[in-house]
Amino acid sequence: MSHPQSGPRSTSSSSSCDCSADREAFIASLDLGAIQSLALSTRRSQILASTNLDADSSSAAPDLTCTVSFLAQGGSNVLHELRFSDGTHWVIRIPFASGSGSWSTRASQQMHHDIVAQRYIRARTAVPVPRIHAFACTPNPNPDPYPKREEEEKENPLGLPYTICDFVHGTRLVDVWNDPGWWTDGRTRERTLESLARHMVDLARLEFDSIGCLEDPPAGAPPDAPPSVVAFPSLLGDASEPEDAGMEGEEDRGPFTSTHAYLSALLAAVRRRPRTRPHLANHANPNTTQSPPKSPPHNDDPLLAFLALLISALPARAYDRAPFTLCHPDFDAQNVFLDPASGGAVCALVDWDGVAAAPRQLGALTLPMWLTVDWDPFAWAGYRAQAHCGVDDEGELHRLREVYADAVERAAGEVLGGLAQGRGRGRGRAWGEVTRTSHVVSTLEIGIAAELPRLEIVYKLGRYVFGSGRLVFELLEGIEHCAWFNRREGQVPEVVEWNWYKENEKGREEGGSSASGSDDEERADRASLVVGDSAPDTLSPS
Repeated sequence: MSHPQSGPRSTSSSSSCDCSADREAFIASLDLGAIQSLALSTRRSQILASTNLDADSSSAAPDLTCTVSFLAQGGSNVLHELRFSDGTHWVIRIPFASGSGSWSTRASQQMHHDIVAQRYIRARTAVPVPRIHAFACTPNPNPDPYPKREEEEKENPLGLPYTICDFVHGTRLVDVWNDPGWWTDGRTRERTLESLARHMVDLARLEFDSIGCLEDPPAGAPPDAPPSVVAFPSLLGDASEPEDAGMEGEEDRGPFTSTHAYLSALLAAVRRRPRTRPHLANHANPNTTQSPPKSPPHNDDPLLAFLALLISALPARAYDRAPFTLCHPDFDAQNVFLDPASGGAVCALVDWDGVAAAPRQLGALTLPMWLTVDWDPFAWAGYRAQAHCGVDDEGELHRLREVYADAVERAAGEVLGGLAQGRGRGRGRAWGEVTRTSHVVSTLEIGIAAELPRLEIVYKLGRYVFGSGRLVFELLEGIEHCAWFNRREGQVPEVVEWNWYKENEKGREEGGSSASGSDDEERADRASLVVGDSAPDTLSPS
């Protein structure tokens, strides 16, 4: 469950530069001295706790020193490395949104839920999640909506939300996946996928009865009680935005008891957003005399209506209900670290921002994102354009998906036990089947939540379901003009048939134009009109 960002995405260079400049300014504004003081205080408190002495943390390890240096910036956070004189090695993560004045209560809630989930994963599994040593979910002087925890500073001297966790040693998978020179000395892609599958099967053992974020158990619960599942702060992964910014109506944020309910609520949340691209009817065929239908009364378009139909068709009914599992929200190669000395085994999984209990086909057993990139044609084009990519074609990616699903099946059979009696093998096959079909549902989720690749994803999924690109486009045009899609409140539904070929021919006759080119060519032109000049090659209705 990736929670892809939705809404307008500017492709202008000026917007990109502005964003980059804002981030650079934020990084330059950070008080490294305050970060150093915070790190030393946290480490000294740990040392003091390990000695069982009743004293102030400033008196512990008086000779301890710490160096702070910039490490990296990701999509949402800036990272600084913390090196202590006693050999301890940490990282501090600070959200970019906290410096833009947009850090909201919902952002604090999401950060808190993420920390609850990561602590639970570390306590109940062997999944290599970095240990969190200290955190603050809100900047001072804002009041924290949650009780202070042992790892959280009573005061926040940094004045920004932050997380301090272990530094991860190892090699990022994204840096070597397409480097044949790295896969030597017993290191193979297949062994790495086998290692990763074991960790994700371990994660899948944590099961929940609903879909949502994790919260600490209620007061008075037994010490070993699992976290509660609560509503998402935001369904669209934009918790830093103000509450209900630019949206209409109330949002159902869960928790949900079925995959269908979750995906339907996600679709409803998207429909509540202001439209940022023209309605498809605004690109009506110029040769027809029929007036384009008015935009529907709801914030909708034929693509979303098409995806609404697929919500009932694509997620497997067998996995619609509980149990649900935790997901890695950005299960991609840049967040997987390998140990070169152990045959390329996975040694760390990082960036758990947005972790939640998810449908099984979107949870721990889902296929890794870098093995399914060809199912998102928009992302696939960008992936192939990168200099370090291009080794894996669609055939190789399909083979690797089979390799990973088989690895999940084997790992599940072993972890669940009872192989000799056949029980583990049977459950292993069931878990492997979840993995084999997961990319279809994850592609559906991305198509719902992300506006930019939606048309290409609709076309991809439509061809998977109906087997014909031409039929997909006919369905989209039919939806655009049908009475179901355009019915307004107070109207009694009726069947109104619309025939593209008939209307097109009528427009030619009344306009006095002769047919130029085949119907297929004209419909291909219509396809390009739907998305403007950026229409992908895959939209040819053939």
